[in-house]
Amino acid sequence: MLLKLPFFLKPPNHSRTEADVAYLGNYFIGKSKLFSLKIMTLSLTEKAAEKLTKFLQDSNKGIRISVVDGGCSGYQYSLNIANAPKADDLLLEKDKLQIFIDPISAPLLDGVVVDYIEGLTESGLKFINPNATETCSCGKSFQAGGCTPTGVPCS
Repeated sequence: MLLKLPFFLKPPNHSRTEADVAYLGNYFIGKSKLFSLKIMTLSLTEKAAEKLTKFLQDSNKGIRISVVDGGCSGYQYSLNIANAPKADDLLLEKDKLQIFIDPISAPLLDGVVVDYIEGLTESGLKFINPNATETCSCGKSFQAGGCTPTGVPCS
């Protein structure tokens, strides 16, 4: 399952309305600035999509996927159940599954493949992130070039 959505690399500080934005190819023009428009790709394997859909059980809720400061490498993934997207969230939808992504996490999640693994020692969602320049041995946190916050050692 491949989910694609356009997102703004540098969203305006004010709330957007159709009157505020004009599109020109891969760019949009805000009140007085030109911003780049990018297509975000987030892929879910069939198993991951199945597990997330089953977990939500037709509740009309969605999954918020974000990247937060933390973990031993600096960034870690966060997943939460959400009733609805926030005003500036990106909404990725496929069949009955809704995924909400905040605009700050979007560049760090662009190109990510979310898989579901089952094993003797570990079961759950696994993120395969092409933006990660390093990952921790625990597999729960990552670095993304020079923008990564300071990590906290694993406990």
